[in-house]
Amino acid sequence: MNRATHFILSIFIVLGTLASCNSNKAQGEESIEVLYFHFTQRCSTCFAIETETSKDLENLQEKENKEYSFQSINIDDTDTKELVKAYNIEGQTLLIIKGDKIVNLTDLAFEYADYHPDKLAKLIEKTINEI
Repeated sequence: MNRATHFILSIFIVLGTLASCNSNKAQGEESIEVLYFHFTQRCSTCFAIETETSKDLENLQEKENKEYSFQSINIDDTDTKELVKAYNIEGQTLLIIKGDKIVNLTDLAFEYADYHPDKLAKLIEKTINEI
């Protein structure tokens, strides 16, 4: 993808996030957003975190009949620098966000993603239900 495409995609992501936040707030409910920040160069665990988190959120959406926003964000892309700065991201990071509450699951995600994905699924569900 070229820079113009990345820029346009970033704008759509931000606008989509804002629209979903406003829509849920109008209904009296704050949306839950899951952000996974990563570098261009990634290890197998980094890929596993993204894959398992995405799959877990899809399963939760079906189970709870709710929608959760998931974004995989490349820290190295120049188009994502403002978002990276806003969350003070310095490396691979998995965040669950609801309103002004932010839960960082990075350490446990790295521990569970490859060899205990069921534990990661339970952690994500528990965090979403408690946030």
